[in-house]
Amino acid sequence: MAHKCPAIASNYNLIKENHGNLASTGCTRDFCQSGRLLHTDEPRVGENRAIEVVEKEAEDFIKQLHNEKFFASEEAFQDRLRRALYEIRSTSAEGVIRETGKTGVVGGVWMQTPEELEFGLQRAWRNARKCIMRSHCEDLRLCDLRGIKSSELMAVELLKAVNVAYNGGNIVPTVFVFPPRTANNRGPMVWNDQILTFAAYENEDGTIQGDPKNIQLTKDLIEFGWVPPVPAARTRWDVLPLVVMAEGDKPVLIDIPANLRRLVKIRHPKYEAAFWKLDLKWVAFPALSRLGFDIGGVQYTATPFIGWFMDAEIGVRNLADSFRYNVLPDVVKELRLDEGALAEVDAFEDLPEYQQLAMLNRAQIELNYAVHASFLRDRISMSDSLTASLKWTKYDDEFEKKNGYRLPADPYWVAPPQGSIIPLWHRGGAPNYQPKPMIARHVQEPAKAWKREKDAWHAAIVPRPIPPKPKTAPQPVPQPKSETKPNSLSSSWENLGNVTANHPRSPSIISERGRRLGGTRSGSVIRKELSRRSSANFSVRGEPDRQAELPADIRMAWSTVYIPTLRAYAGTLRGPNPFVVEDPVTLISTVFKHVYPNSFNALKSEIAPKHTIYELSMANLNAWHSGFRTASSKAVEALFANKDEYPTQEDIATYVASIIHASNPIFFWREYSETRKSGKYEDPLVLETFGNAHLKSIASVNQDWFPSKTPYAALALTLASLERAYFVWNQGYFDKDLSQTIAFSDDFYGREATSYMKATLLLPENKWQAIHRGASQIVGSLNGFVKIGHGDDEEFDPRAVVEDSDGDD
Repeated sequence: MAHKCPAIASNYNLIKENHGNLASTGCTRDFCQSGRLLHTDEPRVGENRAIEVVEKEAEDFIKQLHNEKFFASEEAFQDRLRRALYEIRSTSAEGVIRETGKTGVVGGVWMQTPEELEFGLQRAWRNARKCIMRSHCEDLRLCDLRGIKSSELMAVELLKAVNVAYNGGNIVPTVFVFPPRTANNRGPMVWNDQILTFAAYENEDGTIQGDPKNIQLTKDLIEFGWVPPVPAARTRWDVLPLVVMAEGDKPVLIDIPANLRRLVKIRHPKYEAAFWKLDLKWVAFPALSRLGFDIGGVQYTATPFIGWFMDAEIGVRNLADSFRYNVLPDVVKELRLDEGALAEVDAFEDLPEYQQLAMLNRAQIELNYAVHASFLRDRISMSDSLTASLKWTKYDDEFEKKNGYRLPADPYWVAPPQGSIIPLWHRGGAPNYQPKPMIARHVQEPAKAWKREKDAWHAAIVPRPIPPKPKTAPQPVPQPKSETKPNSLSSSWENLGNVTANHPRSPSIISERGRRLGGTRSGSVIRKELSRRSSANFSVRGEPDRQAELPADIRMAWSTVYIPTLRAYAGTLRGPNPFVVEDPVTLISTVFKHVYPNSFNALKSEIAPKHTIYELSMANLNAWHSGFRTASSKAVEALFANKDEYPTQEDIATYVASIIHASNPIFFWREYSETRKSGKYEDPLVLETFGNAHLKSIASVNQDWFPSKTPYAALALTLASLERAYFVWNQGYFDKDLSQTIAFSDDFYGREATSYMKATLLLPENKWQAIHRGASQIVGSLNGFVKIGHGDDEEFDPRAVVEDSDGDD
């Protein structure tokens, strides 16, 4: 559309030059939707788009990267573009294009690097027309969770990552990005619109207890299987559990840890008694979880986004809106702002409107002030409307000075609710356009999407009526077989494991639990089946039977020499992830050749997958990993058994929160303390776990022949296992279901173990000596790990003695 005003035309042309792909803002010549929360034609994530559209958006985004100097040369830019287009075409599929309603080629996805993705997230926030806080967009950080494919891991890893970003109140704005949707699929989704949100209970008289905006979500969670508190125990501030579902997987429900759901009590420095009676609270941080990111044609449908509140969000909107908590009339009453005005009327509502407005305004001012003061008191990040407005205005002005045009803004939404007090209220002329990358809503509502999927899967397995056979010939006598009831729902669920065409992730876990589909009790975070599947690698079931397959001369020293030596050697490995043995055949061969030099050549073919020596060795290494989990669990349990130091669940939850909230991994900050007599990695629980899980199991083994005699991997596993042990106590008690869910494995704690491994490699020799001395004192007298030898009164096997030594590294 041509613009008659030269200034507007020039501005519009600049915007088009810099943003070749503008999305609709929902407004036409005849109809403006700027005042609507939802626009009828706004772009959504979760929809099929034609391959040409996806390719064009990918090209535009990569050009943006090129303009920001992401590529060293024009050739590098062209190569990146070619690779992206190849990935889009190779992952495309036939499907119904949402925009046209016709069948066509649906564009696929391309894998963006973490740097590219973080840039896209920052630009999408900068382009968010309704947000006043986006002057902080360059501070936004990516938490890359794109490798997570199951709902169970999605739930656990999300809460772990949120805990890190919350950072004890010093919030780091972060987006937690799960895999993008693929063609013809919904993508991963989060049911809750905020990670922290309050339940809403409908009373018999039609009133709502809690946050009215969540009435449907609360009903959906109850239908799914959440058991709310009994009516007498319900409050206005019951934090709902979180429900997530990966693409092609069932939803899971998980309770929010106690340290994250701890609420900020709203108190006023001047009106303490009044606000105590009001009993107002709010969650510590906003974490929008139903919005997605549309970046370069890739649709990220599950991208929870943590930041901090602006005070007016709580004091002027959430608590004050008449369709939310509507507390302003109560504030008027408790602060006695209506004192004297009610002399001639029976109730506040009978006052003239101008008087009601004046009192409500005063109440709103005091409430907003109390909100900000309360967050400051609790040392939790928060912004005020005036500061946010000034920051945004300055940021937008600097952008215009550099680029010749202003950033997109929807004036109806971006101006804070305090009106003309805020400078942004008077700031006119903001262009209302929508570039990409952008933040967008999902085309589907997650609970409804799940119900449709569940109904479709159920329909696929309900047996159809079998037409009667013609009675023309005698039928053969059927052979005896177990009785079945093909028309029963439970029988149908037993067949669900065979229905793979309609659900790419319809594992046996669903068929075994089909009768309870959609149901988990509060506290039963994720079914125990996950624990059994995840921890299966750690079992050594049937080892005595398998050992019988070994030659007699091998069996004699297998448990007493070979296995301890194998574990000791594995404990000194320096690979990036201590859960993963990068070359297990070489590891096993090296140890086996040292312990059994005369038998090695004859049996080395057995050191290969699916052969007895290899399989037994790997089973024992996995059992060694499991030993760290057991030792750390016992150590933490014993710690919290001290009721003098931790008398209540709240004391335990508070302590755990102080341990696991740090932005650095656990224990990194613990330098020497005179009162605790410990320094970095010298916490008594570290020493106890390290000693019981590792040193005890290798005490009789001579390590002089090891290339490295320092147990880097063993200490990294110790620290990761303790992080897990603390996490299952995060609600102030030992959560058995959570413990059984979160296996101590690479899937759940590989990233943490990798972080610890990097740190252990940097420890000086004197630190290792101190750790060993402390562990030995706690668990009993043990031989030194630098040279773990045999005592004069010990019985030892000569095959554990050094043959050749490559020296320490």
